[in-house]
Amino acid sequence: FCTVEPPEHTVEVEVVRADTGDPIDKVDVRMGIYRASTDERGLARFELPSGEFDLHAWKSGFVADPATVEVIGDLEVRVEARDVPQTDPDDERIWM
Repeated sequence: FCTVEPPEHTVEVEVVRADTGDPIDKVDVRMGIYRASTDERGLARFELPSGEFDLHAWKSGFVADPATVEVIGDLEVRVEARDVPQTDPDDERIWM
């Protein structure tokens, strides 16, 4: 098991499309050992202790750059995710 400091701050992570700014729902967001998913407004909410956290956001069809976030108070973080082309592994064209 893992022990952690008690939460001190609220961190909201907003995940949006880089090209349009539209929110993306159902994105898995991780800040260190803490995990959440975005809602229909593209928001994931964390209650965290002070410290430095590696932020990763993932959803099939999108890519977002990882970031390091220093939490010393309540915070809002915006993540811009880019579309990535989807390929079908059964598509015959890739085998020719």
